[in-house]
Amino acid sequence: MKIRMKKVVPINVYEVNMTVFISEKRPEILPIIQAVNEANEKGKAAIKYLSEVLFIGFPLKFSENILEELKLLELVNENGELTPRGYESLTTSNIMEPDKGSFQIKVVNDPLIPSCIIAVKQLDPNARKEIFSSKEKREEKKIQIPKHIVSQKGNRFKTLDERQTLIDVQEIAPRGSIDRSVQEKLEYYLSFEGNDWKAEVRYRNKSISLEVPESFDGTAIINSLLFSIQKNVDISTWRVPQTPSALTTKELLNFIKDFQLKKIEIQNIGIFDTITLRDVSICPEDNKTAKEWAMKIFTETLSNYLIDREYLVKWGEIINQNNELKKFQIEIPSMHEVLSNLDPGSKKYWFLQAPFDLKLNELIIND
Repeated sequence: MKIRMKKVVPINVYEVNMTVFISEKRPEILPIIQAVNEANEKGKAAIKYLSEVLFIGFPLKFSENILEELKLLELVNENGELTPRGYESLTTSNIMEPDKGSFQIKVVNDPLIPSCIIAVKQLDPNARKEIFSSKEKREEKKIQIPKHIVSQKGNRFKTLDERQTLIDVQEIAPRGSIDRSVQEKLEYYLSFEGNDWKAEVRYRNKSISLEVPESFDGTAIINSLLFSIQKNVDISTWRVPQTPSALTTKELLNFIKDFQLKKIEIQNIGIFDTITLRDVSICPEDNKTAKEWAMKIFTETLSNYLIDREYLVKWGEIINQNNELKKFQIEIPSMHEVLSNLDPGSKKYWFLQAPFDLKLNELIIND
């Protein structure tokens, strides 16, 4: 069975004051951090070591200025030693630069998306003209920022925009502005195949894989979806009872069916707009529907003239070679009963009736 679930998640845009650390590509800093770490390990002064190893021929003041920049980035402490952030940058190659001011943040509120903040953009003093297109669309008064946003304080996450920037949030002001002129959405997908669940989001034509939450109960979700199709599902085998009259020949023969569901709410993870289930195992509900199923297989696959012996052989194959039908007590129907289910003007009808009219059974026996 394969499952593909999609939900469309609205995005809200706020302007809020924050103190953050933002990952930046600063390849020129990594060799300097490495040199400071070597100086620490050798018990040497960082400034002098930088002058001897990296900045040969430069005044000592140059190394002093470089070290001051590392202090501002909180990569080095006052003693010229690497901070925890410095060690992290050394091992991950991520330079987390401190920043403070007004930011535009794009926010979602969905239990399956690990961080509610999906994009961050620093604003300059004139940014209001850029972000808020008109006074009518802008909230003139400061509003209370929702708790699920303010609670991101102390969290680290990657944005879901094209840059996928790593961000540490140190402080978020409790009040800010909201921009109602931006009408954006992202798509969230859950997929199940081969006993594994995968999650991804699509935002601005870019797909990003996400971790499935640890609390995610995939079995309960599958059960819930199958119950949405049919209430008396066998959850031990994930088989869905079906009425054979509503099935195609392929579905009848293979005992699998595809289903489409819309606007299905699942406990703890919200409403999904569309859900596709492929290759779902299907089966008869009881003896009556099992016989109807076998009857339809017989008539749908009838393609040549049958005498009595061949008729019985074909029925035996249908009943005994299909595991889903073997579970039931199906008696082989009389040829008259089968004929009553066929159109007298059809070829299938005459595949059974003609041998009877021509008394082929008697001729074969006599021979």
